[in-house]
Amino acid sequence: MRVIETAHMSPPPAVDPGPAPMLDWLPLTKLVIDDDYQRTLGIGNWKAIRKIADNFSWSKFAPVLVAPIEGGVFAVIDGQHRAHAAQICGFERVPCQITQMNKAEQARAFAAVNGDVVKVTTWQVYRAAIMAGEDWAVAIRDCAEAAGCQVMTGNKPNTAKAAGEIYSIMAIGELIGSYGAEPVTACLKMIKAAKLFGSWPENWAYGVLIPVMKALLSRPYAMQRGKWVSRFLDDELDVLVLQEQAGRELRALRMRGATPPQKKDMFEALVGDQIDKALGDKAEAPPARIGGKHG
Repeated sequence: MRVIETAHMSPPPAVDPGPAPMLDWLPLTKLVIDDDYQRTLGIGNWKAIRKIADNFSWSKFAPVLVAPIEGGVFAVIDGQHRAHAAQICGFERVPCQITQMNKAEQARAFAAVNGDVVKVTTWQVYRAAIMAGEDWAVAIRDCAEAAGCQVMTGNKPNTAKAAGEIYSIMAIGELIGSYGAEPVTACLKMIKAAKLFGSWPENWAYGVLIPVMKALLSRPYAMQRGKWVSRFLDDELDVLVLQEQAGRELRALRMRGATPPQKKDMFEALVGDQIDKALGDKAEAPPARIGGKHG
């Protein structure tokens, strides 16, 4: 068997581990869930809880991570599925790691522990990051709000979505990283100002909003014409026609044995082409058209 050996690794410049945790068996009645940053339990979550309960074993039960809060109860940071399963099995107490954390630290801990877990959605991670005051999340929120838009903290049925609601959280964050917050806010304002284009909830979905924003943001000569952009979106950009054209061009590339780009990238390229065509001589050095790799 191997021993714990890290002699080949250098220690970090500084270590600030916070208060040392304690281990204890806590009553399940003392554990609470803070919905401000925790995930809600949907059908998939209850299926996971049932699976844990049906195969319950203490040998597979990691301590529940909790933080003491007012009222003599403990906020669950990680382990609510295990805790629910234990209750189903008739247990009254579960092993817990108790760590002193304020609410912002709780939210950060939740995001850190669960950020790479598939069943935790982007919206849940974002909501926890906002509660924790994480710079990346605050930047996305502020950028959208400055444009009169709202970054959503959960999904909705398509029929319930409204114009100006942004669900593509990480994609907006990537645009901010590439182009800066001010240009992204300006781009959102132009889209929102388009009376027809901006009023359709479908145009705020990832597959339309992000390619259109990329096509605009990569063309400073278009972004400098704010009112023109809004008119262009209303009068000249036909999303359905360009999406159908993107589908045809992708099929043609496949027929030729080429490896096509993703449909959203082809759609972005077509939007860019239409921007350049509409601007005519005012367009300056448009980006190269996306093609395909022959295999």
